[in-house]
Amino acid sequence: MDWVRRQPNVVIETAAFDDRGGWNVKPSLLVRLLEQGLPAVIWIDSDIIITRPISGCFSGPGAHVLNVAPEAFFAHGLGSAARARDWGIQPVRAFPLGVNTSVVRVTREHLPLLHRWGEMLTDPAYLSAQQMPFSRRSPGFAGDQDVLVALLSGPDFADIEVRSLRLGRDIAQCFFADGFGPIDRLAHIGRLPPFVHAQGPKPWREDRHKEIYLELSPYRYAAMRYREHLSGDEAQWLVGRSPAAVALHWIGLGDASLAGLLPAIVKRARRMYRRSRPKVAQ
Repeated sequence: MDWVRRQPNVVIETAAFDDRGGWNVKPSLLVRLLEQGLPAVIWIDSDIIITRPISGCFSGPGAHVLNVAPEAFFAHGLGSAARARDWGIQPVRAFPLGVNTSVVRVTREHLPLLHRWGEMLTDPAYLSAQQMPFSRRSPGFAGDQDVLVALLSGPDFADIEVRSLRLGRDIAQCFFADGFGPIDRLAHIGRLPPFVHAQGPKPWREDRHKEIYLELSPYRYAAMRYREHLSGDEAQWLVGRSPAAVALHWIGLGDASLAGLLPAIVKRARRMYRRSRPKVAQ
């Protein structure tokens, strides 16, 4: 907050929304800002670092266009239809790349969608599902973005054009070692995508046995430019690394994309191998 206050083009607003927190606050906050008269609002998750100007990521969208982020590649095809049916909605279109609400751009034309989204996030069935372990939730009740994709899949909002950021080009979804995949890394030597998202496990959490890919996360490299603004304890995750991570850092010439290239290749190869193995009926 102290750092943000020093930025000349930032205004800080604080607001409370009943007992809602975390990702469930998104539609309420977007509605609040749009009803204040703003023509468009972009939500950006707090575990995203912007590395350069983002205007090109949304160039030319009309007021009717809803912009979202894509899911990591291995989460594609998880079933927008299943999410819709969980809510009793008959799907009329599918989203094969998935919808991730880490970045959402909306306009006043989307107010009916946002109001309905917010209502569904207070539904007793949804709130009950949020008390369960994530792995036990049905697809349509897993989180806020699953509710949104259920709505966008159905007939009531099928006229809304949905455009996704380009995975690996506009946004690095740093989910496990290969969320930001080998090919995308090679295409971004020396310059990361505009959005770098610490999706999934967080590199700043001091786990006792931290995975090497978290020590080499592009998010960590993007955060280094802000190290001087952090106190000693807050900056520890930017300092300490295992010998193996240090070695890969130097082998990758200190580049944010190359340092984690080997773990990304290994993880991607393992995924492809598991997918290629024939399933045996029991």
